[in-house]
Amino acid sequence: MEPREFRAVFLSGDEVYIRAYVEEDKNVAAAWAGTPFPIGSPRGEKLLKQWHGEWWPRTRQYALCRTATDEVIGGVTIGVRNLVGEFVVKIARWADDADELRAAAFRLIVPFLAEEWGLISVQCYVASDEPVCRAAVEELGMSHQATLREYFTRPAGVRVDNLVFQKLGTVEGGIDA
Repeated sequence: MEPREFRAVFLSGDEVYIRAYVEEDKNVAAAWAGTPFPIGSPRGEKLLKQWHGEWWPRTRQYALCRTATDEVIGGVTIGVRNLVGEFVVKIARWADDADELRAAAFRLIVPFLAEEWGLISVQCYVASDEPVCRAAVEELGMSHQATLREYFTRPAGVRVDNLVFQKLGTVEGGIDA
């Protein structure tokens, strides 16, 4: 099967879509692994087998792809426990438009978790040097809850803050949009 056959209609946007991993994604593990160190196909294959082998994982892993080209440009990790959801979007370090791609992914994931799953809380993380992502989560009704100082590393030894955003709801009705 081609990766495009795994495309979920409700998790597709104009710029990106989110789908399950397929075996061929091991060849582009550097794009979705989210590690500062190089990762090759063998380690990517090992990670995919581990994720697919879990019977009831607390976190679920998905590939993030460009809509136009089906290129895997990142990964999405979604964890849900007791109606509280948390997600992380990892983008290929070489993508020039990483901030815009992450923002596009946030615009898909936050409404999905808040409205489709009816969670009482959705939380995500945005680096302080990603203004497009920050604007996107604020447009989605998320509020800044915490700052983890000098959390992310950048080239030339620079470190930037990790901003924690959250959207709250109620147990009865999920998250109010």
